[in-house]
Amino acid sequence: MGQIFRSLCPSAFGHLTPSIAGHYGVAITLYQGMYLMYYVYIMTNYSNKVLYTGVTNNLERRVYEHRNKLISGFTEKYNVNKLIYYESTTDVKAAITREKQIKGWTRQKKINLIESMNPKWMDLFVTMEE
Repeated sequence: MGQIFRSLCPSAFGHLTPSIAGHYGVAITLYQGMYLMYYVYIMTNYSNKVLYTGVTNNLERRVYEHRNKLISGFTEKYNVNKLIYYESTTDVKAAITREKQIKGWTRQKKINLIESMNPKWMDLFVTMEE
């Protein structure tokens, strides 16, 4: 199927055109003439002990919700508030599949993925806000 996911690191970010997406069988969602993006992300706490993987259509809003404990559950309980990895796609099904894939990985495999984009485990949300 090719590499339809892109990490949102500036050097790797690009857009799928409808013709490219159709070639790979990607379901692109349009909203008011714009492509909707879906994000698979990994967050941790400040001591990097916990890894949480999620999927959303609005990464900034979702990280804000986690950081401000607006969502009860795992991330609130373990103080998950640092965005350390994310990918984007225009295909919602691919995003959900990728989230499930990553959730099934060992901790070490997740660490390898994180460090491929963010070797110092910096909070990427801070970078997004600037």
